[in-house]
Amino acid sequence: MTDSLPARDRALPDRARVVVVGGGVIGASVAYHLAGLGWTDLLLLEQGQLCCGTTWHAAGLVGQLRATESGTRLVQYSTELYSRLEEETGQSTGFRRCGGVTVARAPERLTQLRRTAATAEAFGLDCELISPARAGELFPMMDTADLCGALWLPGDGRADPTGLTAALARGARTRGATIRERTRVTGISTAGGAVTGVRTGEGDIEAEIVVNCAGQWAKQVGALAGVNVPLHSAEHFYVVTEQVGGAHRWLPILRDPDGYTYFKEEVGGLVVGGFEPQAKPWVAPDELPSPFEFQLLDEDWEHFSVLMESALHRIRSTTARRASPRTTSSSSARLPGCGTSSWPRASTRSGSPRQAARARRWPNGSPAASQAPTCWPTTSGGSPRSTATTSGCTTGWARSSACTTRCRGRTAS
Repeated sequence: MTDSLPARDRALPDRARVVVVGGGVIGASVAYHLAGLGWTDLLLLEQGQLCCGTTWHAAGLVGQLRATESGTRLVQYSTELYSRLEEETGQSTGFRRCGGVTVARAPERLTQLRRTAATAEAFGLDCELISPARAGELFPMMDTADLCGALWLPGDGRADPTGLTAALARGARTRGATIRERTRVTGISTAGGAVTGVRTGEGDIEAEIVVNCAGQWAKQVGALAGVNVPLHSAEHFYVVTEQVGGAHRWLPILRDPDGYTYFKEEVGGLVVGGFEPQAKPWVAPDELPSPFEFQLLDEDWEHFSVLMESALHRIRSTTARRASPRTTSSSSARLPGCGTSSWPRASTRSGSPRQAARARRWPNGSPAASQAPTCWPTTSGGSPRSTATTSGCTTGWARSSACTTRCRGRTAS
């Protein structure tokens, strides 16, 4: 994914103007953009493989409308970037504008969606308030009987976090940046209140600037320089169904904030995820395991039940087959009507992307219903307002951002 020679056969530079710590989507994006600005004396260090932390199980939802104009413009830029990266680098990002539907179960939620629509108009985004019937046409397997209305954002989309990271990394290297995998940062050197370099298992590296993009390990990395990063990993779960009638690759993203859930198509089935009203903290920040690559957490059906009940309520017919992280199926639960699915697992990101539950990170736990963003996060760590995954970037998940469970468990900070 990076250089052709194994890491152990390549000499580590003894200095770099910028050292980026973390090879998830945010670290790769920082390297790509800085290199594009001419900062080519840049070294990205990843303790494992690119994407192996919280990025690979991110939801990949790209919702353009944010709480501020600057946030919205940033995501608009991101969608433009994702659209051209494949042509630039030869690496697919999996990005497609499938649109997004956000539904309202109560009049209060519909009022919020009306405000959202007004904001979208002010930001120049294509947005439309639609009836429950129209929402059902856009997402055919949805039960609309209890809905008051919905919001349709045709410009919303989705990306493949792994492919996106690979494309950004390839673009960064093409622009002159250096990427080293299997290189763990063990210390940060400072003098006079300023960073002077980093320490690794392969030697020290002098640096003028160190960028912390370590995902759920960001608190640990910050502590190496005496900086507190308010991040704590929490377990989140998602379910992946088998093929479902009506699901296709251009099916819109469905968000049901009153039910804490989102739904997206995957290989003819559905991914169902969300954020529970009560977060389930994972281990303390200083106890996060390393290495912890492509791994899952143990499933927790009791904790997932809030999302499961919401999914059963919203999707008309689906059969869910409970699966553990290492087996394809176990006991069954039934979703009213169509197809078969493999449901919740916990993941903190280790294991294969298809066999893991996602692990997302929230600094202050998961958001209450009133806090649930109209457009859910898409790529990696961050605040509840900006993202839904555990990649560990406090800038937001909207870009490739966002988690994993079959039922899978994942970690999020």
